[in-house]
Amino acid sequence: MICPWEMQDEYSPLNLLPHAPSSGEGSHPQSNPCLDGKEAEDVDVIRMVVECFNMYDNVNLGGCETNPSIHDGVDDAVDEALVEDEGFPMSDNEGSVGEREDNNDPLETRGTTMNMEDPSGIALDSLLCEVKTPLYAGSSSNRLTSTLLLLVCCTTFGVPNSFVDELFKLLHETILPKGNTLPRTFYKAKCLLKNLGLSYNSIHACRDGCCLFRKELEHQAECPICHKSRYIDNSKTIPVKVLRHFPLIPRLRRMYSCTRLAELMKWHIGGKSKDKVMRSVVDSKAWDHVNNRWPEFAKEDRNVRLGLALDGVNPFRNQSLSHSTWPVVMMNYNLPPWLVTKNFFMMLTLLIPGKESVIDKNMDVYLAPLIEELQELWEGTVCVDGSQRNSNDKTFKLRGMLLWTVNDFPAYGLISGQVTKGHKACPVCGPNVVTRRSKALKKNLYLGHRRHLPMEHQWRRQRSNFDGQTDMRPPPRRMSGRDHLRYANEREEWRRTNQANYGGQTSDPVHEHGVKRRTCLFDLPYWKVRVSHVVWYSDMTVWSDVVKRKM
Repeated sequence: MICPWEMQDEYSPLNLLPHAPSSGEGSHPQSNPCLDGKEAEDVDVIRMVVECFNMYDNVNLGGCETNPSIHDGVDDAVDEALVEDEGFPMSDNEGSVGEREDNNDPLETRGTTMNMEDPSGIALDSLLCEVKTPLYAGSSSNRLTSTLLLLVCCTTFGVPNSFVDELFKLLHETILPKGNTLPRTFYKAKCLLKNLGLSYNSIHACRDGCCLFRKELEHQAECPICHKSRYIDNSKTIPVKVLRHFPLIPRLRRMYSCTRLAELMKWHIGGKSKDKVMRSVVDSKAWDHVNNRWPEFAKEDRNVRLGLALDGVNPFRNQSLSHSTWPVVMMNYNLPPWLVTKNFFMMLTLLIPGKESVIDKNMDVYLAPLIEELQELWEGTVCVDGSQRNSNDKTFKLRGMLLWTVNDFPAYGLISGQVTKGHKACPVCGPNVVTRRSKALKKNLYLGHRRHLPMEHQWRRQRSNFDGQTDMRPPPRRMSGRDHLRYANEREEWRRTNQANYGGQTSDPVHEHGVKRRTCLFDLPYWKVRVSHVVWYSDMTVWSDVVKRKM
């Protein structure tokens, strides 16, 4: 275990705290001589707490996770989900009635406005004030450390919000001496957590998923499309649906601000396979395609390459209850392959509410905040590299690219706008897929697979083992991103001219090529060149565990 003060260097964001430069190479930073002993201790506590929110010591770099202990101090106890400020269950029923009306969650940012100027997002003045506040008269612990330890304990064991609220109330009113400064409620405790940065956006959504009430619709009381109320019945403040957006860019900045994480973010530079055997994403054709197509992007090794995974889960683990919540998780492929899918490094970016499942017409609506952030990331944002010793190299322009999506086949159809059932259900062949309806089986049969074999293959000439015919046709042309976009525009034009009851009509172009709509992924400038989806069947227990750890 590396202590927080051993992870610092002169270019860390902790340099914002008052301390003198190191006395030599390998030595620990010294406290500012202008501070007395007590103030120096307070500053050290802040350094420890701040660095704890950048730590990953519960993840073994060899690929094994160790179990965090709550009794080893803040530096050992911070759970991996706490690093992203997502470790606490979110509820709209916390605090008193007045608190809920004023602010449902202290970690919440209404709308989509975020302060992107400070890469660390840490309120150092507020933290310094908190560490100077003892838990009670004569206590060796301060208010901030005690609150963090309690919250980490509750997060580690996944206790409900009501228990956390009662725990703080019990400690404050019964166990601790009178006049103690421990927060009285869970709500007050999370107010302290807000000063550590990494908040999330709470965006009201239409009950049918027609739109998000943000930007020009932020103050609208009803949906401009379906004209249904934004709020529940008999209320003007409680929304029907709330989409929670966890901004991606501040978390990438926070990762680069930590020395050890910044070094891991550049693992791919020397991690490419030497024997041309694919062992990680770095060795893939997609990685080389990006390098060749966008050399300016590949020139900066610190630019990130991401993957998007999403699927619907029932968070209540009750199969008799119809409820579908959709987490959208980003994976960082700059990291070593044994860390990419660790819970610590998987970044929850959107939490699409239930209970109804996401359907084809509203998937793009819910993904809009993330797509806008990916567009901003492609243009570039200022970032500080904590692993660089040279002051000229520590500040750089961070850019990012979405390589592909990872999902099962039904979710593939939702995010790609492609038909995944029926006669044109092959997203690779598109209009060239060969199908036949079997009356006996009452199913569609997908034929013509021998077209993908080499021309001299013996199976192409066999009759008895197949449909009684030889197949010497050349392989079908694969549908490209430009083809998808052309077919989507064609169907959109058809919909505009057949607005009245267009569904199911035989003249619908979707019956010819299988493309239902233009997906919002085409708003990314690089997605028009190459469309890449990875089909992956995600087990229910895996996604449920991700949601549990992230919430």
